[in-house]
Amino acid sequence: MAGRPLKIPGHRPIARSDERTFSGQPRQSTQHRDPRLGPLARCLSRGRHGRGVGGVIPPARAAADAVAAREACQRRLQRVEQTYSLGTQSWPEVRRELIDALLHMRVLSLDVVETIEQWRRHGRESAIWPDPHTGGNYLLKMKDDTRWLAESPLGEILRFSSKTDPFFVVPSAGSTAQQQQQPPTNQMTPTLQAQRRQQTSQASGKSEARRAILPLPNSLLRRIRAAELYILRESVIVRMQEAGISPSSLNAASMVPPLLLASGAGQGPSVDLAEAAAATYIASHRAKEQAPVSLPSQPVTFQPLQQHRQDDHFRPQEQPPPQPAQPPLATPGTLPYQVPAPSMEARGAVDTHPLAGPPKVRPQRPAPPDATAFWLSPILVTKESAGEVFSQYISRVDPRIAKSMDGWERLEEALEDDGVSAPEWFWLSRRDKGPAQAETMADGLVVFRLQRHSVTFGQLLHLSVVDESFVDDALEAVKAWMFTFQPIKAIRTTLWFNDTNPDTGKIDVNKQFEAHFMKTRFKWFTLCNTNGGVRGKTLQRPRGEPPDDPQVPAESFGLEVCLGQVWLRGCRGSAGPTTSTSCASSSIVLSSAALQQFWTRDALAVQQAKEASGEAKELADAHAAVKEGLVRSLLSGQLDRLMTKFAPQALHSVSGKDEEQSVPLGASSSSRSLGLTKALAKLLGPAGVPKRGRSVPGTIIQAADSPTAGLELVRSGLSAEGYSEAIRGLSLQESVTGAVEALLPEETVLARLHLSLDWMGVSAYQDGSFEVALQAVGNCSRHPQPVFYVGTGDEEVFVVVIPWTGLPLPDEEAIYVECTDILRATVPMERSPYQALRFPSEFDVRRKMASSSLPDAPSTLELPGAASGAGGDGASPTVPPGSVYTSPVQMLHFSSLSVGPGRHTPGKLPGSNSVSVFEVQRPFALCLFHTEIDDLNAPLTATLVL
Repeated sequence: MAGRPLKIPGHRPIARSDERTFSGQPRQSTQHRDPRLGPLARCLSRGRHGRGVGGVIPPARAAADAVAAREACQRRLQRVEQTYSLGTQSWPEVRRELIDALLHMRVLSLDVVETIEQWRRHGRESAIWPDPHTGGNYLLKMKDDTRWLAESPLGEILRFSSKTDPFFVVPSAGSTAQQQQQPPTNQMTPTLQAQRRQQTSQASGKSEARRAILPLPNSLLRRIRAAELYILRESVIVRMQEAGISPSSLNAASMVPPLLLASGAGQGPSVDLAEAAAATYIASHRAKEQAPVSLPSQPVTFQPLQQHRQDDHFRPQEQPPPQPAQPPLATPGTLPYQVPAPSMEARGAVDTHPLAGPPKVRPQRPAPPDATAFWLSPILVTKESAGEVFSQYISRVDPRIAKSMDGWERLEEALEDDGVSAPEWFWLSRRDKGPAQAETMADGLVVFRLQRHSVTFGQLLHLSVVDESFVDDALEAVKAWMFTFQPIKAIRTTLWFNDTNPDTGKIDVNKQFEAHFMKTRFKWFTLCNTNGGVRGKTLQRPRGEPPDDPQVPAESFGLEVCLGQVWLRGCRGSAGPTTSTSCASSSIVLSSAALQQFWTRDALAVQQAKEASGEAKELADAHAAVKEGLVRSLLSGQLDRLMTKFAPQALHSVSGKDEEQSVPLGASSSSRSLGLTKALAKLLGPAGVPKRGRSVPGTIIQAADSPTAGLELVRSGLSAEGYSEAIRGLSLQESVTGAVEALLPEETVLARLHLSLDWMGVSAYQDGSFEVALQAVGNCSRHPQPVFYVGTGDEEVFVVVIPWTGLPLPDEEAIYVECTDILRATVPMERSPYQALRFPSEFDVRRKMASSSLPDAPSTLELPGAASGAGGDGASPTVPPGSVYTSPVQMLHFSSLSVGPGRHTPGKLPGSNSVSVFEVQRPFALCLFHTEIDDLNAPLTATLVL
């Protein structure tokens, strides 16, 4: 039995090369084989035949088999996409087949990278493995050959990334959190999650096609990270070779890890990291005209959330500042989209903080298209009366046209969405008649909405006209309007089967009506089936390049948070006075992530020092001897007797909760901030362990181990796409880089947080105020006023509003700690007295760079200043291991918070049901609470709005 392979139920055992028969003799499986049958078929996935000397598969054969198997799986995915597009299988069957194919594709992709890496180790370091179809570099092909999934119909089942994601990490966002199943720490988390599940189920309606999640086993995380680094290194080397730079100094440790640690709530990074890393490296090389400066030796730890858009490559050009506000035009015959954005003066009180930055410049709304034959006029009715108005209008429309698009039942279901995907209703009227304001005067009706899936697209729910001769012009006007005002990549619409084909006698779409869409460059996208047995054909019109289609408008979110911290250790210079002696900022969680990065680097330095001195080998030998002795004692039954002879050592490590409780209640704000920072850092990952700690959602943590590399790190980080737009106007490139250049730090850690979120439900008014729907309301024993929780477009993120009127204001260093104490003591109300919050106007809270000196960091934050030495470039550290820096740790921090109603939706129908609204007045605190870090029991950010 010892020689038999292990049998697992449901799996076919794989025979080993040294497998023997039951008699103990070597197996001679090919001795009696008929030679006329030819050679045995080679299994691509197992590679049992065609082995070389000693039964080992040659590296070239292993790589060829892996590539062939992956190409076969790619064709399988294409067949799944075709099956789903044709509607020949039900949604659950397609989902099951898709997940199985993606799991298989992920493993095969890992095999390809690992086998090519093994093949290169045999004297082929610079060789490329050719693509069997084009002859190009297959590793570069892997980087992009799965992007088509984001724009395919399969994007309705799983959230794919339109960026580089060869191992499908983005569709697996949330699977790790589901596997842990830890009980919530914060008392509000169960209520918030229950409310969100209820809203999600109501939004799904009768449709069974809910968003799925691709499982990601923890056992594959290390392999995926190594494979992503290898592909990234390959891409950077190719870019450097194209630029005429020798990549001889490049090493994998200096590269930024891509998607694995970036998998937040379903989306990948906002930029192509391979292109960004290569561009930064090449720019640094050319600027200095000498040997290239090494990139940060520590990889990036980041887990972006909603801060990027799935179609970020559609970047609008910089827009001019908005014009002064004009009185709103609400009389008949005028259009609400003619009202410009609010002026700077209309955004509330003026920020008098000494470090206050200028308000963020909102993008100017584009002008409506005027080269079309139809006007689009918002329907001035409520949700409750829309059904009656629709019935009166639809009676004037040809039934064949009316039945081809969504009817009232589906439109009423879409009205339940009150967020960014809320439908917009417009009357269509010919320009020679002017804008229509009544169902008896309109020449047509259009209803559409914005949808965010794997890509952002506009969904045309209903389009009808009273005269079929108007269809072409009406469709052209609707297409121009949607592409002008919505940041979408395509327009999709579904034509329902309601007509009998005279040739076949089968139910089909109205071919005459479909021909109008085909004339406007709509193309077949997929077929769909409803639970009621109704069949439909989905058409898609991709956005073209100008001047064929309008330029993509600037994206506008309801809430944008952008934070930054630069931690500097071993400074040899000075950069002027500091503002505080604590690490208090808008996010102590971000400070904890940066602190955890220092701990990891120190632990790696200690480990490398032990390996260099031979102590690590002695410890390993001692560990093996102890293990062998314990095993022998266990087998002989003497384990209990042996354990009595062991003397316990001091192995107790203080936990994060113990650290926080060790800070006295009457301590200063600085001491409490430092204590909370250390406590949260220990919850993210213990100190002294040379492993990467947990990632904080929405953050990017980078490190450098020399003054030059640190300066390059800060410059590239502040100029990152999306991030630089959020901090524009704060003059950070001059102030932050100037401070880093003057301080000359030996070690630099750059921590960034950038989130762009939509409200779960929002209603904007012409006076500049806006209301947001409440998710839950809580009471706090430490705070006399209620605590409000508002849902966002991300299921894991909630905006918390804490009113502070009539109460003494905490200082700037204590606001985060105060908000943390309040959120920890808040319990849900049994019955909420309010259903919405009203903000008087949009507002900004932006802070320029502030500097903090932390002289107590060696004792308070366990930062003894051990030399970095953990870099991957093998250079000798400037400060010997074990020594202590004489200068204190410095921290530079800045922030930007912008809050508003979000994207302008003039066609959104208001509700007439009266709800209890709480008027938000200054001052108040605005926090972000993320349920993924519920065990920290602290807000992601906290800002005091004065």
